[in-house]
Amino acid sequence: MEGIRKTDSIQRQTGKPADGKTAEEKDKKKKSGRQTEDGRRLTDAGKTPAASRMPKQKRSAGRQENARQKGTAEGRKNTRAGKKKRPPEDSKRRGTARDAGRPRDSERTVRHRRRRRKPHPLQIIILVTALAVFCYSAVSLIQIFLEYKKGTDTYDKIAAQFVMDPSEEEDGTPSEDTGVQETFSPLNIDFAALKEANPDVYGWIQMPGLDVSYPVVQAADNNYYLYRMADGTDNTAGSIFVEAANGPDFLDSNTILYGHNMRNGSMFGRLKDYGEEEFFQENPSFYLYTEEGAWGYDIFSVRVVSATGDSYQISFASAEDFTNYIDNAVRTSMYDTGVVPQAGDTMVTLSTCTSSDENRLIVQAVRGEQVN
Repeated sequence: MEGIRKTDSIQRQTGKPADGKTAEEKDKKKKSGRQTEDGRRLTDAGKTPAASRMPKQKRSAGRQENARQKGTAEGRKNTRAGKKKRPPEDSKRRGTARDAGRPRDSERTVRHRRRRRKPHPLQIIILVTALAVFCYSAVSLIQIFLEYKKGTDTYDKIAAQFVMDPSEEEDGTPSEDTGVQETFSPLNIDFAALKEANPDVYGWIQMPGLDVSYPVVQAADNNYYLYRMADGTDNTAGSIFVEAANGPDFLDSNTILYGHNMRNGSMFGRLKDYGEEEFFQENPSFYLYTEEGAWGYDIFSVRVVSATGDSYQISFASAEDFTNYIDNAVRTSMYDTGVVPQAGDTMVTLSTCTSSDENRLIVQAVRGEQVN
């Protein structure tokens, strides 16, 4: 108690506290202490004294403004340095928590492409089917080509063996073209040797404009030579054969000769060329050979008819029936040939297939003068 009274006595005498400091000085020291303590706490927390006294929302807005100002300052600094500000590594890919653990976009793209490259079973089936169809078609085309070649080679061999063409030299090469139109020279055919090789051979047909020169055969059944060549071997080209109901001497009122419409132009494959009147004007006739001689046949009608129609009539009950038949053939021809057969004439009908199974193309001609 004595000490306290002594301190108070000193303070009343000097007007100052016993420690020599006034109340104002103590207040300043106290404030300074608080600021120093606050500074330590804010330094540890990474905050300014002002921010510590701000509400939470204002502090957040302040941080954003400071960050914006800082970014602006750094951007200006980088611009002055001639450099672009590189984005933080974390900003290269943005996403939510749902993206955690997912591969990067490039990795997903690669995996997606790998999944697409794996063919679907249906695609494999389609591919295999298409490949099988292609192979089958290729094999079929090769077989057709070989059949055509075999047929052509066979008939060329027959012609070389039994026929002599006066328009060719002795070595088999065509004679030199002098530029002058030569008269028709009939073929020299060894029918005795031909009939010895095949007794069914009854004639030979020559159509210079169509490059047709084949033996003519006949059997008791029209199907026999349908896919069989004149030498007896099987081939899709078949033969030029006479209707089984006709006589073998071409003396019926209408003798019918059948031949395939081959795609390579062999047999009667080019008979459709007579569908053009201009071609007819250049090739108005063809020739038939028998053991008795050779005759020219003048074309009087070219038309498409029913496969089972009256056009295939081979004999007539009267001259009137024959005349009516000829009148109809001339009237329905694709063009007027200027040739009209008369009663008592004999004619030949050349028949081949068309694109329709129900129709046939026929070229009809009447026997003319004997050429050999």
